[in-house]
Amino acid sequence: MSDSTIGGRLRDLELILIWEGQIDNPRVREVLGVKAVWASRLIAELAAASSDFTYRETSHSPLRIKPGVSLRGQNSSADDYLRVLLASQAPDAGLEDCRRDLSVIAPTTFAIVAASIKRGSALKVMYRSMSNPSGASRTIYPHAIIRAPRRWHLRAWCDTRKDFRDFNFGRMTAVEAIDQPAPAGRDEDKAWNSMVSVEVVAHPALTEQQRAMIADEYFPKAAARKLTMRRCLIGYVIQDLNIATDPVIQLPPQFQLCVTHAKSILPLFPKDG
Repeated sequence: MSDSTIGGRLRDLELILIWEGQIDNPRVREVLGVKAVWASRLIAELAAASSDFTYRETSHSPLRIKPGVSLRGQNSSADDYLRVLLASQAPDAGLEDCRRDLSVIAPTTFAIVAASIKRGSALKVMYRSMSNPSGASRTIYPHAIIRAPRRWHLRAWCDTRKDFRDFNFGRMTAVEAIDQPAPAGRDEDKAWNSMVSVEVVAHPALTEQQRAMIADEYFPKAAARKLTMRRCLIGYVIQDLNIATDPVIQLPPQFQLCVTHAKSILPLFPKDG
């Protein structure tokens, strides 16, 4: 077992410790599928690495979170915990992930795009869009692959549009690498390099009690929450979180969150191809 493997396992065990409040030898064996002696060693190393916020009553006791310790700075999420449990050796993690990814991407296509980004070269693609569903040939120069909540995209300079655009992986066919240097790269993509913040609040059409409930759910102890992202990507987040940009038309119960200063938000929505 390499040091990197041990480090990865320790991080996974730390996530279980943080989100379950404690971890012991049987739990390590259940999750990682290791023998008792390895479980003991891993817990000992985890205890040493996390001594500022954990404790053990004896060397055989579970490793627990110290009472009153805030773990906000541990930079982990419930999704991280879910990932570890769903990939574990445990027969029943007690968790279910009902999210489904409907995007269909051929590994060969992904590999061609990734290689093009590394080389800073072109791709010739047949691309379908809402304005041209039958497709048209494009020469594009990708500089980034984007994992949006529902789909995979790439960010690229488009020879047709003479501008940077987002391209949906699922709408590209006949992808061909071209040994042709990009006329503009990531450094020239102003919408990519510019960070913007939008303020999200509970929808004003909700009752006062409903707004308080929504605020507690999404931004406890605050009246609003700021989302900060690359300017060209913020539209994806607003769409996928179902946040209203027009509170007069987009009403509860379908929309329970709303952005402030909506007019400044609309130009940030992505331009497809």
